[in-house]
Amino acid sequence: MPALDVVVSGSSEDLARAVVAAWARRVSADAGLRVGDAALDLGCGSGVFAQALASESGTTVLGLDLAPPASRGSESGVHWLLGAAQRLPFADRSLRLVFLSNLVHHLEDPLPVLREVRRCLAPGGSCMVRAVTPAQLKDRPQYRFFPTALEMAATGTPTASRLRNLLSGACFKPVAADTISQPSSIMLGELLDLALEGRLPQAQVESALDRRACVARLSAYVERRGRQARDEERYTLLQGRVP
Repeated sequence: MPALDVVVSGSSEDLARAVVAAWARRVSADAGLRVGDAALDLGCGSGVFAQALASESGTTVLGLDLAPPASRGSESGVHWLLGAAQRLPFADRSLRLVFLSNLVHHLEDPLPVLREVRRCLAPGGSCMVRAVTPAQLKDRPQYRFFPTALEMAATGTPTASRLRNLLSGACFKPVAADTISQPSSIMLGELLDLALEGRLPQAQVESALDRRACVARLSAYVERRGRQARDEERYTLLQGRVP
């Protein structure tokens, strides 16, 4: 299983920035982005990935979401747009890359969106989907030790095979899939402190009695691994190409 090229050092904030930059390098390389290409971060959220992709690839990057990104700035090469994924404001065959990170499970009907993405991509272009599958959620301590939270999060979360079928159904071929690991941006001790202080969302959905038992199991795990330790998080990265 390949891992992102990230040096684990500094604060959690420094690590989070390094992880985003490493993802941008990976996506840019896999998509074969070149200067002059146009790439879309669909459902760009905070905007940090769009900024990193522009910095790492030197291409024109578009960030589109229903609301303006919180980190929106005047970075060269990044253009922010408001809009819906179901009707993209781009001409046919105008983009080299469309990247969707943790977006598919939010879509009521992903297939029409992926077909719209396909319309906008030029021949040789790529649709890349980054997602967490139910099995990958279970590996994370904030879900592994809190079963109600895991059940809630896994509901509606597509499996890797489902994601592959969606891309194939939108006429992408071939469709490649890879599992990529990255260090968690939060140390285990920080995670435990959030749970003990009542600020860990996954703990709050458990009943009071179950919550105490869940936090106790998490505490034992942290004691065994060490407060400074970080677990590895696995993601699925799929790439569908336009012939």
